[in-house]
Amino acid sequence: MTHLHISNVDARTQDLINLCKIKNLVALSLSRPRSRDSGPDLNDRIVRAWHECVTEGEAFQNLRVLVLRFHALSEVSFDRLQALPNLRLLALDQSWDASSNRTVVGDGWSPGLK
Repeated sequence: MTHLHISNVDARTQDLINLCKIKNLVALSLSRPRSRDSGPDLNDRIVRAWHECVTEGEAFQNLRVLVLRFHALSEVSFDRLQALPNLRLLALDQSWDASSNRTVVGDGWSPGLK
């Protein structure tokens, strides 16, 4: 089992997409700087690519925990994340909807402990 935490994410889009190739990844945590203007962001494009990898093959088959800190996602990404077959915990810390600039909780997801 692999747990991967990347803090202050500074990676190309393709590098973030390629995380889905880690076969035995159980927990993934991605944090970026607090400033919305700094560093690359995990975004809808990357989540869409992850979704395609999951539906076309065996990507993220073991992923149970996904932690995202300071990332901009739309509610469409939440729909796509539901395709992760074993995801049990999605933790968001100060993530927001890129289109409306508000914090997000997608349909079908319920907030946990604060």
